[in-house]
Amino acid sequence: MGHTGSAIVLVVDGLRAGFLGPYGNTLIETPACNDLAARGELWEHLIADSAELESICDSWWMGRHAAGPSRAAAEDSSILAELAHAGIHTHLLTDEPRVAGHPLARQFRAVTNLPPSIVSEPARSPEGTSMASIATRVARLLPELPHPFLLWVHAQGLRGAWDAPLDLRRHYQEEGDPPPYAEVAAPCLRLDGPADPDQAFAWLQAYAAQINVADMALGFLVDSVRALRECDPELPLAFCLTSARGFPLGEHGAVGERSDAPLQSELLHLPLIWDDGRFERAGWRHQVLAQSPDVGVTIGEWLLPGIASSPRWGRDLLSSSLDFSQLAYSTGTEQRAVRSPAWCLVERAGQAALYAKPDDRWEVNDVVRLCPLIVRQLQQQGDEFARCLLANCRSSLPPLPEELIRAVE
Repeated sequence: MGHTGSAIVLVVDGLRAGFLGPYGNTLIETPACNDLAARGELWEHLIADSAELESICDSWWMGRHAAGPSRAAAEDSSILAELAHAGIHTHLLTDEPRVAGHPLARQFRAVTNLPPSIVSEPARSPEGTSMASIATRVARLLPELPHPFLLWVHAQGLRGAWDAPLDLRRHYQEEGDPPPYAEVAAPCLRLDGPADPDQAFAWLQAYAAQINVADMALGFLVDSVRALRECDPELPLAFCLTSARGFPLGEHGAVGERSDAPLQSELLHLPLIWDDGRFERAGWRHQVLAQSPDVGVTIGEWLLPGIASSPRWGRDLLSSSLDFSQLAYSTGTEQRAVRSPAWCLVERAGQAALYAKPDDRWEVNDVVRLCPLIVRQLQQQGDEFARCLLANCRSSLPPLPEELIRAVE
């Protein structure tokens, strides 16, 4: 198997797809993200398979689903282990202790463990934020990496300190609006009912400012990647932007990093944008349902063609033969979400909620009482998906009924 090239993966934890310009948001300015999507490829529906960070790392670095067989059963055949065996330099750079301390992190050839920033007040400028610091470290590291390489950058991002300058937060405030959330500790609480609109907007202003800061850091990194390509135009170099989990802002009773947050779109729907410099694929938008294991397998296949042929659950998203009509399946403590192209079923503590997709992006219109047949079909399909997961046999997945693929007119 020959090498395709090198790859840089930027994971910004807490980054929600729906708050970025390429995914339809018009409130928050994300010029770097917009430019990356225009030059590269975008997946509309990346759905996290879990909200637990350790499980998500397993999914990325092993190509396994969070609800599949245990990591220990196949740790020696992880994607990282295969890349290292093939002589590809792998480097992890992170400010998240749980990622640096993950059992599979030791399979990287090198680990740069950045201590989380101790922040007591918002930064005075975007250049003084944690995201800017990470971007600077990555830009300095890039020219030193031996090709071919995988540089995996995991930033606490919006699940770390909210250190965006107050001026950026006030940018979204108009006359009569409540002042933005001014703390540096990201909010984390459980709500007994709907969030107070003023409080929710205060969180939103601060969250939007953090996205601005992340977008500025992204722009700096993308410029560094393009400069590296110019130095060696014969070596393909891919850049991937994604997230581990979203960040609830009170839409369904949870705010911030809570273990009891429901598996709704604000937690599971993530960005995935890929730019490998191929102009003929610029601006492509993919509708296939993708999940965390697919991200790891896609990156592995780019670096080492043939790696996707191993018995992994994830698929190569750059392949032209992906099946559109499959499920996305996510699990949490006493809850699961089953997503088809046309519907999403969330089951939690014995209760079920059903949303029409993709129209109900924010999952505000629960139609579970109106569509009992769809609920039963999704439950059955979810049960079959779970059984196939445990057997690690994706080819045994049953076909979806037509009602789950296309919305009712």
